Amino acid sequence: MKKIVGVLGGMGPMSTIFFNQLMMTEQSQNGSVIKEQDFLDVITYNMASIPDRTAYILDKYAQNPIKSLIHAAKALEAAGTDFIAMPCMTAHYYYNEIAAAVKIPILHAIEETAKTVVARDIIKVGLMATDGTLEAKLFQQALKQYGVDTLTLSSDLQTTLMQTIYQFKNGEDINWDTFFHMENSLIQQDIGGVIYGCTELGMIAEIALQKLENIQNIFIEVRQRAIIDSLKILAKATCEYASKD
Repeated sequence: MKKIVGVLGGMGPMSTIFFNQLMMTEQSQNGSVIKEQDFLDVITYNMASIPDRTAYILDKYAQNPIKSLIHAAKALEAAGTDFIAMPCMTAHYYYNEIAAAVKIPILHAIEETAKTVVARDIIKVGLMATDGTLEAKLFQQALKQYGVDTLTLSSDLQTTLMQTIYQFKNGEDINWDTFFHMENSLIQQDIGGVIYGCTELGMIAEIALQKLENIQNIFIEVRQRAIIDSLKILAKATCEYASKD
């Protein structure tokens, strides 16, 4: 019998909706869905009021989101979910505390991403993520245990990336060309791929590809091979875990 999925979302709200769409796409593509009743049962808590995760990691005087995260996890548990997926990479800084507060399993998106990188025999990988995720070394530590080195953006481009992420979260205009410039600065290095270590990045990339008509097909093919999207990996892992006996 399939498990009921709990999605601890709201970080941000749009990426939570996108995550649900990715799960549906995964189920459609893996052949598990013939009719709508075949889709997984999902309870999503899109708790947009959770305080900023990066703000607290960088400045412990900022509001700590842990109480909100635990509240959301307990609410999903009480609602009858069998396990939880958390589509926010930076929130995994609080993973152990959240996991200790509930009796149901919580998937670890960063560990799932690390396993995917290792399965591709990659020994060095680029990483695009929030300042909080980088400061906490969430991906770096997970990858290091498998002997994989990480390469991040220059300080100037990292500042631009953070601006881009928050502009997107807030519904502001984005310089779409700049996004691919940041991405390409890593792709051109001697690495095996680039991790999207923030849930908004996949959405930004999809919209950018639609808006920029002058992108060469060869670049699209190269980036499709290079990009390792942690949100898509979590969606796949969620569907697989929910279908296990």
